[in-house]
Amino acid sequence: MCHDPNADFGAGPRARRKMSSNQAYYVQDWVVGAIAIAYLKIRDAGLATPPQTEIIAHWMQCVGEQTKQYYEAHKKAAHGDSRNNHLYWAGVELAAIGVAANDRKDFDWAMATYDNGVDQIQPDGMHGTWDRVRIAVHIRTPETPSGQRMVAGPAVTA
Repeated sequence: MCHDPNADFGAGPRARRKMSSNQAYYVQDWVVGAIAIAYLKIRDAGLATPPQTEIIAHWMQCVGEQTKQYYEAHKKAAHGDSRNNHLYWAGVELAAIGVAANDRKDFDWAMATYDNGVDQIQPDGMHGTWDRVRIAVHIRTPETPSGQRMVAGPAVTA
């Protein structure tokens, strides 16, 4: 159980509820990863007591566990975010948590996400899970009101 009744910061047990969308998990990865990295920068300044340090590490590990569960479930379901940049941001989060909490399992999970990403880089430098046409058409070109992409030549429908 991740809830610590002595924790007087953060969202308490709400931080461990199932979130409302995939985007919520992505934002959590970015925010908690940034918090963990910032914490690592000041951890040795003596601002937190040893009990507070334990509570902080425990909270980060709980959120990290939620992240791992999300991506592991998506990996079993072959969901796209279990093998793309969202997974790699989760890896940044878990690497910082692993160092901050001195948890080798979290750090190893993060390094596995790194290996996963690096192993998918093609000889031309493109990432294997990224569809070049989809990226070029859907991200870099504006869309007309009718749902067509404005590109040179004939319109491309999504």
